[in-house]
Amino acid sequence: MDVNYQQELCSALNISTDELTRSHSIWRFNVLHVRGLDALTSEDVYQYFQRKPQSIEWLSNITCNVTFECINEAFESLISIAKAIIIDKNDTDWRENSLGVKGAEKLNLDVQISDKLEIPVPRNYRYVMGEKHPKAKTILIRFATINDRKANQQVPDKAPNE
Repeated sequence: MDVNYQQELCSALNISTDELTRSHSIWRFNVLHVRGLDALTSEDVYQYFQRKPQSIEWLSNITCNVTFECINEAFESLISIAKAIIIDKNDTDWRENSLGVKGAEKLNLDVQISDKLEIPVPRNYRYVMGEKHPKAKTILIRFATINDRKANQQVPDKAPNE
């Protein structure tokens, strides 16, 4: 995959492109965090992606992390099913940039405001709206972070002895 696509997608998702080469990034670029899966099974999730995921980790009954063998496969999978970039209506980058969300146009993606969707969208990240699925209202996807884990597996903010 062309690195430009990776950079454009990072820009559209408001992720610094420096994160792609940072050795200790909070972003897990080979893992996609997927929301809106209330009625989907693991098999449905495997079939949803163009590239076959390596594994699926369910975090709740509506979210999971989908792991790919490498970063390129995760980017290719995300770009292949992306329909729009979802942003919060208070996103300052959106309001200041009359041309829209940087990166979205080059990827041929629409931009939609989160409060117009049928499902709640967490405000702390930009998401990609994925292709429709007959068992889901809306599927939202972003790259996973090191904090996207089951509740009992959260990464601590500080060392245990601090």
